[in-house]
Amino acid sequence: MKETTVKQAIEREREVEEQGIQIQIENVSMTFKDNDGNDVQALKNINLNVKKGEFVSLVGPSGCGKTTLLRLIADLLEPSDGIVKVAGMTPREVRLQQKFGIVFQKPVLFDWRTVKKNVEMPLEIMKWRPEERSARAEKMLEMVGLTEFENHYPGQLSGGMQQRVGIARAPAAWWSTAAPIWRKCPPHCWRSATKTSFR
Repeated sequence: MKETTVKQAIEREREVEEQGIQIQIENVSMTFKDNDGNDVQALKNINLNVKKGEFVSLVGPSGCGKTTLLRLIADLLEPSDGIVKVAGMTPREVRLQQKFGIVFQKPVLFDWRTVKKNVEMPLEIMKWRPEERSARAEKMLEMVGLTEFENHYPGQLSGGMQQRVGIARAPAAWWSTAAPIWRKCPPHCWRSATKTSFR
């Protein structure tokens, strides 16, 4: 790498830190292969900076690359070209430190576990103590307005309520660190109670 390129990279990193940028996407492109082996370009030269505390929505028609970009940020895919940084680290480093959560388009809840036990699931995997899991799950359910339904099962909830359980579960392990949440859903999924709580 040329000296000027190294200096430019250092300057960019300093600028990112000074501006409080949480997510940095620089000249990112993503190309897939179709069933016939032809290149299909999902993203081309995408640039985006998201500052800490910002609420950002990716809006566009089906197939324009919204999900692909979220998957790149969440380390579910690797870009064909470009740089993705989260809090100054690669998505892989952040994921391995369990510092962000993903809320999928479908709730992906365990039917045989209560609402509260669904929220506790990632905490169990991380080996939190039972009393800590219970307290954190109760706090998260309160934030999304589902305290009264903590002992219900997913099949007893409406679709919107199930989505809110998924929202509560995603940041349960690190909510106090204000880490990012990646959320893929239609706009109507963010109900007023949830929207207010997550500001």
